[in-house]
Amino acid sequence: MFFECTYRFLQRCGKRPVIGRKDVPGQICNRILQAVIRECIYMVQEGIASAEDVETALKAGAGLRFPVYGPLEHLDAVGLDLGLAVQSSVLPSLCNSAEPGQLLKDLVAAGHLGARTGQGFYDWNARDVAELRRTRDLWLVQRMKEQRNG
Repeated sequence: MFFECTYRFLQRCGKRPVIGRKDVPGQICNRILQAVIRECIYMVQEGIASAEDVETALKAGAGLRFPVYGPLEHLDAVGLDLGLAVQSSVLPSLCNSAEPGQLLKDLVAAGHLGARTGQGFYDWNARDVAELRRTRDLWLVQRMKEQRNG
């Protein structure tokens, strides 16, 4: 009863609630994000691409589609047979470790904790994390307004 009331309340507030059907560590979106992060770290760690190129590819590629075209819709749209063929080819080369990436472990062990220490995947002495957060927040607010008005 409480769950249904909360769900309906969130809908009335213009939110798009989702339902986790099993109790597992992490939330739906966070679990997906952790899989993406794991592969991004792996690609940088293995020299497949730089941190900048990994993030540019995600931001300018798949990331652009996600607000209107999720990964499962993508599979249905291109055909599950093609999706199966691509997965059969690509999945064997993806990181499937259940442990954090070695590069991440090495950075933390060296005291490189990201923006708060000035060094992580990027040199934060040359970047402005407050400006990055401001840009992110403005972008998110704009997208939420568009969704509400759309």
